[in-house]
Amino acid sequence: MKIVVNPRPLAAEDVPVVDATPIASVREEISRARVAPARATVSSGDAAAISFLRQFRVLVGAARLYHKNHPRLMEILASAEQQLRVVLSLQSPLVFAVEHNGILLPRYDAKAGELLNDPRGELRTLAEELLRSGICSLLFTPQINVGELDLFAHEMSRVPRSATPGDTTSRMVWDKWIREHRVIGIRLNVPTERRDSLLLASLVSAVLAYDEAPQRSLHSRTKSAQPLANFEQMSATLRILTKLAPPRDPDTETSPEDVARRTHSVLSGGDRLAVSLAVYGVSIAKPREGETLEPYLERLVDALLLGFLKQEFEAGRTTALELTRLVIRLDQVRNEATNSGAIRFGAAQHDETRVAALCERFWNTLPARVKAKALRSSHAWCVPSAVVAKFLEPLALAAEKKKSEAAGREGRAVLLAFTRSLESEEGKVRRTVASGLAELGPQIERLWPHPSIADFGKGVVQALLVETSPGVAGLLSAVVESLARVALVKHEYAEFERILETLELSPHDDEHAHISTLVGRILNDEQWLYLVEEALANRPLNPVIPRLLRRCPDRLVDRIPLTKIFLRHVRCN
Repeated sequence: MKIVVNPRPLAAEDVPVVDATPIASVREEISRARVAPARATVSSGDAAAISFLRQFRVLVGAARLYHKNHPRLMEILASAEQQLRVVLSLQSPLVFAVEHNGILLPRYDAKAGELLNDPRGELRTLAEELLRSGICSLLFTPQINVGELDLFAHEMSRVPRSATPGDTTSRMVWDKWIREHRVIGIRLNVPTERRDSLLLASLVSAVLAYDEAPQRSLHSRTKSAQPLANFEQMSATLRILTKLAPPRDPDTETSPEDVARRTHSVLSGGDRLAVSLAVYGVSIAKPREGETLEPYLERLVDALLLGFLKQEFEAGRTTALELTRLVIRLDQVRNEATNSGAIRFGAAQHDETRVAALCERFWNTLPARVKAKALRSSHAWCVPSAVVAKFLEPLALAAEKKKSEAAGREGRAVLLAFTRSLESEEGKVRRTVASGLAELGPQIERLWPHPSIADFGKGVVQALLVETSPGVAGLLSAVVESLARVALVKHEYAEFERILETLELSPHDDEHAHISTLVGRILNDEQWLYLVEEALANRPLNPVIPRLLRRCPDRLVDRIPLTKIFLRHVRCN
């Protein structure tokens, strides 16, 4: 039976209302993708896209089986259309690239190319159908309506299973089909990567070929170093780089010639030094293999920002304390330029994740002696904990393995300086230090306890006793518990006792109930049994252990018989 496709797109009122529950299924799919431990991590956007593709495959199959207005077909169509709306609300426009072994969502980053998760092989089957139909990519825009989706599914259902995958003739047929039916919400066989790569190459070439004589002479004097600039000039450079990006509207065709003309226009009208910075950035930040336009421009901006931050820091115009604020201001300028431009750097005033990553990259690029000076100052807390850990790791390793006194002394001085900021009146500073100490556990375990920083553990415990913020107190409690464990494992019983005695100085009221809970965790059954076994071991008794055991005489009486039986059993075996 021949199915005749209605040349007029269906209006919303032409589709009967049916009881379908697609949104719940999408939410369940997203939930499963988030919590399933045995599967690869799948984002909510990917999970929604996968759910739509599965439903679209069902829709194409139903179009082969049912008459045009069959209720079951209408139900599946409505469900597929609603699931598509869910995906478009997360990602618009929605682009799928079709491969011979599956379907992928092209990314605007360097890690593109991972196929969508397809444990049951449904997407692979759909990919084979699409390729047989002559479709290598799908693009859906918010303008799509249920009638266009219905038309597309029926046209797909008419393709014979013996069609040749990737047939050029069939691709031309699809172009004709879109024109004849005036489909505006679906685009087929739009290049997903090549066009962007070509535009990137054109943009880079146009920038490097910028041949205004005064600009070229200025740039030639600064080949080896980034041109000096102030905050306003760096801000102007960010705006220029934003304007260099062509529109990302999939319906707007941009040629390399358009890119060259746009680039020349932007550079001609920009501030000389700002343009010099842009040209310098392109000359040192070369595109990587397979890199597309947006990630390249982000990387270019980051490279220029890092150079500017290093310039300001070395010149003393910004300090460790002011660095993060400077990065936030620059990120705000980047976002303001983006709101009227084409690069999607972010929508908020500033991106905290990006600011943190840029600060970390900045500190990692500094020489060790510069980092050491900052880490021993009162602003040590301003250095990201990941950078502190990376700085301390070789020092701790040398002190532990090679018994290097100099390395150990340097590492412990950094730890002590970092911890002193717990005395700050600003809650943000104390939270940063407490969180950093929790992340520095492996390095602390190697460098502490030691007589040269006898006040380290005591300082952390005292900071916990006077802390008023529940969040910071929770972080410090975890740090103190870790310190107590380290002291016990290293047989530093005097340090273990000092921690307990300091904790016991806290008032016994409801506000300090968490301290009593912490003491209970430190002296749990496992730790207590360890102390009892140490007391009964066949070696000289550490004088601190009896004092520790006297804290809970009842538990000691209960444990001694069990411990004797256990030790006798061990000796017999």
